[in-house]
Amino acid sequence: MRTVAKLCLWLALLTLPLSARATKLRFDFDGYVASDLRFVVDKRIVGDNDGLVFYRNENVLRLKLEGTYGNVKGVADIRLFARGFSNTFTIGDLSVREKLDPFHIEIDSAYVSINDFFVKNLEIVVGRKIVSWGAADIFNPTDNINPDDLEDPLKFGENIANNIVQIKYTPSKYFNLEVVWVPVFRAAQVPPWTIIGFDDPKLINIRPRDVKEKVFNFYDLRQGLAAKGAVFLTNGRVFLPKTSAANSMVGTKISSTVGTFDLSLSYFYGRDDLPLPRRATATIGTSSDGNAEITTDVELEFPKMQVFGFDISGDLTFLWNIGFRAEFALFLPERRRMVFAFPIVGDSEATIVPSTPFWKMTIGLDYTFTSWLYMQVMVLRGFIDEFGHGNMQWYVVLGADMKFFNDKLLFRLFAVMNAEDASTILYPQITLKPWNNMELAVGALIYIAGKGGSDSKFGHPVAGPGQVFLQAKFQF
Repeated sequence: MRTVAKLCLWLALLTLPLSARATKLRFDFDGYVASDLRFVVDKRIVGDNDGLVFYRNENVLRLKLEGTYGNVKGVADIRLFARGFSNTFTIGDLSVREKLDPFHIEIDSAYVSINDFFVKNLEIVVGRKIVSWGAADIFNPTDNINPDDLEDPLKFGENIANNIVQIKYTPSKYFNLEVVWVPVFRAAQVPPWTIIGFDDPKLINIRPRDVKEKVFNFYDLRQGLAAKGAVFLTNGRVFLPKTSAANSMVGTKISSTVGTFDLSLSYFYGRDDLPLPRRATATIGTSSDGNAEITTDVELEFPKMQVFGFDISGDLTFLWNIGFRAEFALFLPERRRMVFAFPIVGDSEATIVPSTPFWKMTIGLDYTFTSWLYMQVMVLRGFIDEFGHGNMQWYVVLGADMKFFNDKLLFRLFAVMNAEDASTILYPQITLKPWNNMELAVGALIYIAGKGGSDSKFGHPVAGPGQVFLQAKFQF
C-alpha cells in the first residue's frame, strides 16, 4: 500500500502543469480537545450497593492536517484517547506508566489524493480513509465499505477507516462514478458486552425446528443447573479471513442529480463486518468451589455477501420543502450453518442464515419548522446487527432539536422504537455553547424493555447498559 501511494504521488508530480508545479505547498490545520465522563445506571450491570460506577473517563485530542500542492493532497486525521482508568493488576504494574495511564490512537485518515490524474476530473485516492455511502441519517444499509464503530453507543453510526484504493470520476453533477477497492478486510469494533449475545440461543435464528428444540432443551437444563449454583462461562474466538487478494472487497457507485434530488446506485462485494457463529462447543467441569462449571466456546467468522443499493435525497418542493431521504439495500448472503456440540442432548447442525436474499430499508422525513425547532422521523427495516432472511424487524426513529438564545442552548431528544415488542432507546441531551468553539453537554442513554422484558430487542442485556454522561469540547 505504501509503495503504491509513492508511485501515485510520483506520477502525479510528473503530470502537473508548470503553473501547478510553481504553486506553493499549503497547509490547513484544525482539531479539538474533548472530555467524556459517564456512569452506568443499569441494575442489570451494576448491583444495588455499588453506587455510581463510572463506565468512561476519557479525554481525546484530535489533530487534522491537510497539505495541498497543486492537484495533490495529503490528509492525516488522528485522535489520541486517554482512557482515564488504570490497568494495574500486580505491584509491578505500578511502575509501568502505560499500565497506570493507558491510551490508544485512532487514525481516521492517512491518504494521498490526486485530482485530474491523467484525465480531467479523475481523482485517485490511496491510503487510509472513511468512505461514506448512503443518503439516510445514521442508518445506512448501503454503507458497507468501512467497518462500523459500535464500541461507543453514543457514537452509533460512525465508521472505522480502511486502507483503500478509490477512483472517482466526476465529469458533471449528472454523472459520477466511484470505485473502491479494499485489499484487507477489517471487522467492526463491538462493545465489551457483545459476548452475551452468543450465549442466548433466542438471538440465533436456528433452522430446522428439531435442532432448535434440541438447543433450547440444553439451555433449559442450564437454567436448572444455575439454580443449583452452577457457573457458566462463554468464550468467543474470531476467525478472520486470510489477508489474500481473494478476500479483498470492492464496491462501485453511480450517482447523479435529477432536479432537486440526489440519487445513486451501488454494488458491494465483500463480507459483513459483524461475525456470525459457526460452532458452539459446551463442556461440563467442576469449579474450584465444587460446583458444576459449564464452558461454551463459540467460533465466529464473517459471512460473504453481495449488496445492491439505491438511495435518494432531496427536498419535497411541492410539500413545504420537507426533507426526504430513502435508502434500500438488497443483500445476497452466502448460506451459513452452525454446529452445536452439547453434552447430554448430543451434537447437531443447523442453518442460521439461508442463501435467500433479504432487504433493508430506511425512509426518513425532516423539517425545520422555525429557526429553533427541527424534527425528524424515520422508518427502518433491519437494524445494524440483523442479518439474514427472516431476521429483519421494523423500527421507528423520532428526533427533535430545540434551539434557544441564538443557538447557544440546544435541547435534543431522539428515540428508537422496535415496532414488534415496543422496546425503546431514549437519548435526551442538553448542550450549552456559551462561547465560540466550545460546548458542554449532559444527557443519558436509556433502554426501555417494552412488552418482551429482558428478551426484547432493547431490553436484552446485549443491547448494553443505560448510562448518564457529561461531555466538554473545544475546537480550534
